[in-house]
Amino acid sequence: MINDIYELRQQKLEENGYASYKDYLLSEEWQTIKRSVRNRKGARWNLCNICASSKNLEIHHSSYKVIGTINPHDTVKLLCRSCHQKVHDLSKLNKKLDLYKACSRVKRQMEKEGKMTLSIEIVNRYNNGERNFTD
Repeated sequence: MINDIYELRQQKLEENGYASYKDYLLSEEWQTIKRSVRNRKGARWNLCNICASSKNLEIHHSSYKVIGTINPHDTVKLLCRSCHQKVHDLSKLNKKLDLYKACSRVKRQMEKEGKMTLSIEIVNRYNNGERNFTD
């Protein structure tokens, strides 16, 4: 049984003909997903899904189980570089913690610290034209 998300990732990569995660990120498959995500509208696709920043956004897999599937869009999120690193650092500390739960824990920790996070209020403000939240 695979109990490490990075072992799972490597298994899924190999099953789909990729030697490494870097090879996958350079593939046409991933480039198509990136273009699709970048063209989506709304706050979820234009702000960090944790801290609501609009700077240094990266696409994050919340599950590696979908590598090689037709429609992985439900398992990708936009995160700023800082939040993305926090999620992966936490998941590396706790090997049994999946990336979805790591995102939730990082967001809860930021809320406990009184830092702004993506909320329904921010989504509504974004959808009504406001663009400056944490920048």
